[in-house]
Amino acid sequence: MDKRAIEVKSKSFLLYVYIDTYAALLYKTGKYNKALIQAKKAIVEAKKVAADYSETEKLLEKIKRKL
Repeated sequence: MDKRAIEVKSKSFLLYVYIDTYAALLYKTGKYNKALIQAKKAIVEAKKVAADYSETEKLLEKIKRKL
């Protein structure tokens, strides 16, 4: 893996983390529909970089229970 590939993967992982955090904040503030969308986006990004998204799946289930 070259340096550029590592940089891209790191940025993609950070994108997953940022979206996941945003989804959690939306959930905490009661914006469940928006949280649902962002949690799903976070999982898509996590899959791209083979990140563990089990906590995001748990958040997604919490969100679904509130809807």
